Amino acid sequence: MADPFLISALRFLEVGDDLRRQGRFGEADGAYRSVLEIDPDNGAAWLGLGLTAEGLGDSLAARLAFERATLLMQDRAEAWLGLASACQALNDPFAAANAWLKARMLKPNDLRIYNVVWQALNEIAGQQDGGGYAGAIGRGNSFRSLGRTQAALAAYLEAQKIEPDLPFAYSRAGCLLAKSGDWAGAEAQFARARELFAWVESGIRLDPGFFKDLPVNPHAFDWVQRAEGEGPLAVIGCDKGYFDRYAANLLASLRHFEGETVGLHVHLIHPDEDCLAAARALRVGISLERPPLSGHSRNFVNTYYASARFLALPGLLESYARPLLVMDVDAVALKPLAPLWSVLKGSDMAIRRLEGAMVDPWNEPQANLVGVCPTPMGLAFARSQARFLAHFVDKKQLFGFFDQTALYSVLAADPRLGGLKQGVFPGHAYGYPLNPGAGAGHLTYSDSLLVGEFKTP
Repeated sequence: MADPFLISALRFLEVGDDLRRQGRFGEADGAYRSVLEIDPDNGAAWLGLGLTAEGLGDSLAARLAFERATLLMQDRAEAWLGLASACQALNDPFAAANAWLKARMLKPNDLRIYNVVWQALNEIAGQQDGGGYAGAIGRGNSFRSLGRTQAALAAYLEAQKIEPDLPFAYSRAGCLLAKSGDWAGAEAQFARARELFAWVESGIRLDPGFFKDLPVNPHAFDWVQRAEGEGPLAVIGCDKGYFDRYAANLLASLRHFEGETVGLHVHLIHPDEDCLAAARALRVGISLERPPLSGHSRNFVNTYYASARFLALPGLLESYARPLLVMDVDAVALKPLAPLWSVLKGSDMAIRRLEGAMVDPWNEPQANLVGVCPTPMGLAFARSQARFLAHFVDKKQLFGFFDQTALYSVLAADPRLGGLKQGVFPGHAYGYPLNPGAGAGHLTYSDSLLVGEFKTP
């Protein structure tokens, strides 16, 4: 015969869950406590009590409840996620990071949990206390921000010994070695991270042999109309939504400084007829593609939209035979672009670089402003980046900022790019607005900026 007390506990638990989902947290709290009066070791009730306390804004009570839940249900990722959230709210980042790591171990293929863990381990930079895996990562981040490379590397290697099956310390060590110029050592670290989890940084390839085996795979797209003129040409890529929101503002800002003869080419992904008509009305160059993206993750699709301009770049460069400046569609020109064209004139390609102790290597060469000339080496660079991206498109392994990962990888490791003349655009050639979200006509930028983001950072 079933235990009537346990039946009562289950009923109270169901009532508590229903009340909590309705936002009736005070009543839910009472229901969960009724469960615990009957069954003090009911982990689900402690979990519900923690979620209810979180809903009521009592982070300390939530933490205590989640801690009890994790003791009783060590294999429930939800309990560890709740504990991490409460610890973060209480400004205990090391405890939060360790709890998130526990959740990730229980759900190793959940990209959402991975993203939170990655962010948490980045945010503990600058703190040298705290134990365990997160503490070692935090010490490494702290030393790295101070430029103490060897101490930082030692801390990341310590973290690897503590948790050899987590990818983060391998990635951190790989970034450090890459910034130090030890590409072989960095590739070994990244390779181990890739074995453990296929994530954004796993796209980095620093092994020259990888590039020798990449097949030549011309990217298929259709021409609609060519941009007029013979001078340098700006290139953007986008879907209909981004085109409608930003393209006209970008073109207006370019023409403000460059005149009516400014060249702009728009590479569209899955445009409808209204979008094509609007693009034609702007009197710009237009190409389009309609790739089969159904069935892919949102992350993959979004990254494909950002990468398509680089996939099409070799074909555009060959056809136009003029310098191309690949930009973001959500940008505005703030000054004449002559300084950019001047840098590009003496180079095969040119980029903008970020500098700083905590800047990861693939974030240093910025993919949001890339100039390429139709020289033999400029074409070789464009083809290498397109082949790199196409490889991961075929493998269905695109992640956020993958175009930037591709840019860094090919510049660092493709042996066919020996002798490539790289230019560097002025340090403030691209940046965020000081008053985010303002209209294009009311932006307030630093005087040194040439091109700025139009979207909210």
